[in-house]
Formats: sequence, C-alpha cells, structure tokens
Amino acid sequence: MKLPRSKVRWSVAVLLLVLFVALLAWSRRSAPLEQRIARYRAAGEPTSLAELQAWYDSVPDSENAVPALLKAAGAWHRIYDTNLPTGNYGTVYPKLGEAWPAAMVNAARAELAGNAAPLAQIYAALQRPRSRYQVNLETGTSASLMITDRLCEDLGLEARWAAAEVGGPERAANALLAMLRLARTQEEEPLLGSYLTRLAVNLTAQKTAACVLSRTALSEARLRELQQAFVMAESTNHLRRVLIGVRCQVLAELNRPSPGIFDPFNLRQRSPQFMDRFYERSGIKRADIAQTLDRLDALTVISTRSRSEMPSQQWRVEAQIRGQSRWSLGFHPLSFRTTLIYEPVLFWELHAVAQLRCAQAAMAIERWQLAHGGTLPGSLGELVPAYLAAVPEDPVTGKPVDYRVWSSAPGFVVYGRDENSTVAR
Repeated sequence: MKLPRSKVRWSVAVLLLVLFVALLAWSRRSAPLEQRIARYRAAGEPTSLAELQAWYDSVPDSENAVPALLKAAGAWHRIYDTNLPTGNYGTVYPKLGEAWPAAMVNAARAELAGNAAPLAQIYAALQRPRSRYQVNLETGTSASLMITDRLCEDLGLEARWAAAEVGGPERAANALLAMLRLARTQEEEPLLGSYLTRLAVNLTAQKTAACVLSRTALSEARLRELQQAFVMAESTNHLRRVLIGVRCQVLAELNRPSPGIFDPFNLRQRSPQFMDRFYERSGIKRADIAQTLDRLDALTVISTRSRSEMPSQQWRVEAQIRGQSRWSLGFHPLSFRTTLIYEPVLFWELHAVAQLRCAQAAMAIERWQLAHGGTLPGSLGELVPAYLAAVPEDPVTGKPVDYRVWSSAPGFVVYGRDENSTVAR
C-alpha cells in the first residue's frame, strides 16, 4: 500500500527532529571545555599554540647542539657516487656476512675523507648537553626532520665503512654513539614528526650495530658504553610531551572555521556552508573537540605507564573508542581523524623498545664472549647479573626476547616478536 505523500514528509521530518535532538544530547555529554582547559593550566601545561611555543624551552647557544649541526650539514659536500651504499643514491648496503665490493669501499672512503671537517663538527656538536631546533608549532613543521635524517645517514656510513675497513672498531663505535646522541636531540620537540624521527634514528643505530658487530670486534669498554647508550635510548620517552602538543593543536580548532571538516553525507555539493554552520552552531564541534581531548588524555596517561602495562591499557582504550564511535554516527570527524593518526603511537613505541632491548642483549653477549675466550652463552639468563640486570622483555608480548646461536655459522641472533627486532653476529 502506497503511503500518502504528506505522511512520508511528516515521517522524514520526525526522523530528522529525533536525529537533531540526539546530536544535541550527545554534544552536551562532555564536560565544559572551559573547566578542562582550567585543569590543564592548573597542572602547568600549555593550552594554546602560543603557550606551547613558550613551553618548548629555549636553549642558550653555548649549550645548543643545533646551530653546529646545521652548519655541519650545510658544509657537507655530496659526491653522489652511485657506488655509495646508501638508499638515497640507489645502492644498498651489503647484507650481513657479505663483503663490500672494492668500488663501494672506495666510494665511502672518498665521501668521508672529503668531509672530515663537517664530520668532526657533528661529533663536537653532539657533545653539547641540549638541543633546540626552530619549530613552527602553528603548522607542526620543524627544520630538524630533514637535517636529522641526513646526519643519521652520514653517521651510519661512517660506522659501517669503519667496520668494513681493517682496524676501524673505535671509529665505528664512535659513530654508533653519535647516532644515539643524535636521536636525543629530538627529545624536547612536542611534534609527532620529531618523535617518529627519534625512533627512526634509534632503530637505524640498532641495525647499524648489527652490521658493526658482524664485521669487527669492539673492546669491553666500548661494548659496555654502547650497551648503556642503548639503555638510555630505551628509557627516554617523550611521548607525553608530543600528545600535549597535539592537544594544543586540537584546542586551536576552537577559534578556527571548519570548512569541509564535517560532511558525512556529502551534502557540501548541494549546500557548501550549511553543514559547516550546523557543525559550528549546534555544539557538535565543541563536543567533537571534547571527545578528541578525552582520547588524547587517555593516551597521555598510558604513555606514562611502564612499558609492560601499555598493551593492556591500549586495548582498553581502543575498546572504549569503538564503543563511543558506534554511537556518534560519524558526527565527530576531528575525533575520528585524530584517533586514527595518534592511536598507533603507543605500539610504535613498544616495537622500538623491543629492538633497543635486543641491541642491549647483543652487547652483553659480546662482552660475555670476550670474557670467555670466544664462547657464546647458552642462554640470556647466564648474563644476569654480571652483564644484564635482567633478561630483556619484549613489551609487545610481555615475554623475554629470544636468543639463538647459529648452527651453520659462528654467531648468534637476538630477536623479539618482529623479525626486524634482531641483532646478529
């Protein structure tokens, strides 16, 4: 039976009214933003991009490593030899156990010899205690990302080439330590890009350490120093600072127009301004921001917990977010977008920690081997407490990292859950 057109119209109108009332009710569920902002300020935390800029401490030039690093990066003369073993030039490093071709060794030697002065500047700069890059917190960009990536590649070339050359263990160890110090220059920046760059440099140092250990023998003193450096790299966690920076970017949306942010039904094609005005004036935008802050606050709390607690806490937050999203009907695009981008950072942190702990265990095994005439330990438990405080745990699984001696060739492998979390010799 066909319904009268008037009844159809009234039914549609009633449905739209119910939907509108439901959205308004949802928009009132979050605590007032003013109270939330006051709570942040009472804790001494920034609540705007201007306050965030001041919160990112300035550093006196006499203590700041950055000016010298920028100068060294600018002075580096790129040879662009296709035999150089680096991804930027189209050639990759030889795999573990493979010899370097003569042309590759010569190209690396020429690159490093021609840049001895900038390389010395990098080492000297990284001895300074602090760093402060120029950052535009309004746009979330920093000069540190490209520079750090470039310097990391240069130091990696130095470490791997020195290990491949006869008699270069000291030079290789110095380059590895410099790479880990370079990662620490990113500690203060409240930006996700800087955080990910720090993780990437630490992981590059871990992979470079595997290559160095497979090609040269380091002294006990150097191995102990590197082991402590990897422990320090693991203990440094500035994820909370990054999430506070994201919070300030979200709060900045309060005073910004939101063109195109809210359009779940593609209505902008018909009415470009209607949905934006509805999003702004109905209170949904404020509710969206409040919900985004709820999720960021939950991640911030988890980021301060021990690594062993993070996975279970992360899963709890994910379940809560899924429950909230089920009832928000897609009307909180800012919350959804922020969660999509920032929710995985806790697991990135845990995977990076697993790899750094594998590097710590590898250095301890090397130290044992030096003290026992080249014999490898039967298990990581034998290294406790002389070389390790405890058997390292993979925080992703909550289980100890694995250790295996190669049966087909002399050497060993330490690995976590990921196949990439390995250090072998």
